[in-house]
Amino acid sequence: MDTGSLYPALHRLYKQGFVSSEWKVSENNQRVKIYRLTTLGKKQLASERSRWDRLLEAMAGILNPPSQESET
Repeated sequence: MDTGSLYPALHRLYKQGFVSSEWKVSENNQRVKIYRLTTLGKKQLASERSRWDRLLEAMAGILNPPSQESET
């Protein structure tokens, strides 16, 4: 992912309260901004994962329908 996509996404998540950020100094003595999921962000992530799992299950059901064995 390039910075043109990553940072706008992080800023949107920050504005929505899903991530927090703070400035720190890295091991090689550079100033870096650290992002962390907030409690609200963790709840949102769980919700999105649940929706994604349901979508995957629905798609799997369409693409791999259960075989129907004929009864004789």
